[in-house]
Amino acid sequence: MGYSLGIDTGGTHTDLILIDQGSGQTWTAKVPTTPTDPLKGILHGIDRVLTQSTKDISELDELIYGTTIVTNMLVQHQKVKAGLMTTRGFRDVLEIGRAYRTGNIYDIQFERQPPLVPRHLRMEVAERVNFRGEVLERLDEENCRAVVRELKAYGVTSIAVCFLHSYINPEHERRARAIIEEEYPRVYVSLSSDINPVFREYERTSTTVVNAYVTPRMVEHLDDFERRVVQKGLRSRLYTMQANGGRATFRTACERPVHVTNSGPIAGAIAGAYVARLAGFSNAITLDMGGTSCDVSLIEGGKPTYATESRVEGHPVQIPTIDLSIVGAGGGSIAWLDSGHSLRVGPHSAGADPGPVCYGMGGTQPTVTDANLVTGRLNPEYFLGGEVRLDVKAAEAAVRDCIARPLGMTTLEAARGILEVANATMIRAIKLVSVERGRDPHDFTLIAFGGAGPLHATRLAEELEIPAVIIPRYPGNTSALGLVLADVRHDFVATRIQSLDAVSSQTAEATFRELEEKAQLQLTREGIPRERWRLARSCDLRYFGQAYELNIAVEGVFQTPEDVKRIGAAFHATHRRTYGHAMEGDPMDVVNYRVSAIGLSPEPEWRKVTHGEQDVHKGHRDVYFEGGYHDCSIHERHRINPGQQVEGPAVIEQVDSTTILSPGDRARVDPFGNLVITGKSAGCPAFLPVRQGRGGKPTV
Repeated sequence: MGYSLGIDTGGTHTDLILIDQGSGQTWTAKVPTTPTDPLKGILHGIDRVLTQSTKDISELDELIYGTTIVTNMLVQHQKVKAGLMTTRGFRDVLEIGRAYRTGNIYDIQFERQPPLVPRHLRMEVAERVNFRGEVLERLDEENCRAVVRELKAYGVTSIAVCFLHSYINPEHERRARAIIEEEYPRVYVSLSSDINPVFREYERTSTTVVNAYVTPRMVEHLDDFERRVVQKGLRSRLYTMQANGGRATFRTACERPVHVTNSGPIAGAIAGAYVARLAGFSNAITLDMGGTSCDVSLIEGGKPTYATESRVEGHPVQIPTIDLSIVGAGGGSIAWLDSGHSLRVGPHSAGADPGPVCYGMGGTQPTVTDANLVTGRLNPEYFLGGEVRLDVKAAEAAVRDCIARPLGMTTLEAARGILEVANATMIRAIKLVSVERGRDPHDFTLIAFGGAGPLHATRLAEELEIPAVIIPRYPGNTSALGLVLADVRHDFVATRIQSLDAVSSQTAEATFRELEEKAQLQLTREGIPRERWRLARSCDLRYFGQAYELNIAVEGVFQTPEDVKRIGAAFHATHRRTYGHAMEGDPMDVVNYRVSAIGLSPEPEWRKVTHGEQDVHKGHRDVYFEGGYHDCSIHERHRINPGQQVEGPAVIEQVDSTTILSPGDRARVDPFGNLVITGKSAGCPAFLPVRQGRGGKPTV
């Protein structure tokens, strides 16, 4: 047990949390993100949190970093010269994609995202393997060398290699890598058989290309990060968060940076699941509303739900990931009028520079934060604990001039409209991970965090009839907490498409054993003690003729035909829960075998809140709700003791966030400092028993 430091760099703020794993003592810090040099803000935050704790950086046992660098590169279309080597005849897979189109198929202004690798840098190589892994045409090594030399002449810094059916037979890809190393040793190489050894040519190619595209920048960034913190005296191991909800060492992340996609938002889901378990809930929806975006995930049985594929700025990324819905509705999201004079909010954000108008740093367009200030929800003298003084008049002028006057309404009505439009966007995101997955939001609790989440949570819960809201003890630093809580995790997969009826228990067991050998080797490489190892098996199944699969957990080993039938029954049940029906008489296919290698991290002994200063109202402030102003009592979060109740309308302020209680809401603090809120649609008690333990499934 020692000291763990989590650092979550977002688009607007960088959040840090330092935890003494033995005592549970916690220190937090929030500093502005520095977009032109992210490490500047990070190092400033490290200095601040260490000063608070009176600890030295050399005392840290581990540092875990969450970054949006992969996503940002794709969003900003940063110029990277990456090349692609593929089987002859498959040069245009990235542009052909799939026969269907996501989103609004009737949008006549739809513009497809351009491929990350332009056509002149996509090169064909003579070779061919069939779907059984049989070599139909040997790799033409002279042709391969010529292609590498041509890419070298173009000055590419990274090469993706994706040959047809290499997921079943990687021999040609591995030989191509050897040739690349001989001809162009300084270039980065990404093999699809290493990055994403799964069938589906378009998705596998896209994932490998994304990895190649971001590798040079990620390696440079993480190397610079390590160099600068080591210079400051850090001696601990460095980790970064992955899309699968597990951490990996910097070295591993540099080999497969595509796995670091959305690492900050993913950490929020991990922390949300932990907070839900502490508060006694097994099913929850997490809402992480920061300065740039809002990230939503579903928690079932105390654990986040997973997907085997996601899209990042329109690019398919076929890796295991916590299922997230990310929308452009953060505190810095800009309010604007479209060509039809309709009010829109986001997805563009004011970010950290210049930030919302009220920051006084040059922003001119009104944001969600400005609207919250205008309606009285934010205290201009207590933003970030008083570190930042907000300019109310500037915010009012921006809302008035950009929104209210063109729409012929008052400034307050326009500010209220901005908040409602932002809320509508977040409601759609919540429905995407719940209603569209066959889940009723009424059966879940809303875990709201991020700097802006607690400002909007009760309104969202009321609209969706969610019975209770939980605001964690440190809402502005909750994602950073998730970094500290995360286990080490690596996923291994093998595509073996076969009818379930034809699968023998011996074949299935042999495939799992092969994957487990790779998993154990990786955990050994990461330096994880064997007593902290855990291997989790699963399979991807589908009905015959279906295009997509469902992932089914596999318990135990395969010894008899009944063990194979067991996963078929589990697939029927999962299909019924997800889609509302099951076709139990139809044949099924096993598509992929998966093994997750998990190195368990010790959970901190989270300190219970002790009685301190008694809550006394800081004062009163008029806050504009639907229908007019309400006189709200103002409370200091740290002065509200366990068991004490606060009645809405009220404002609860703390350094890293502000919580709004609407009229009719009531809130109590649980033993761990979480704020549990119920409202007019409440269907459960406001204070619940606490059940703890890793992997537990507490119920309401």
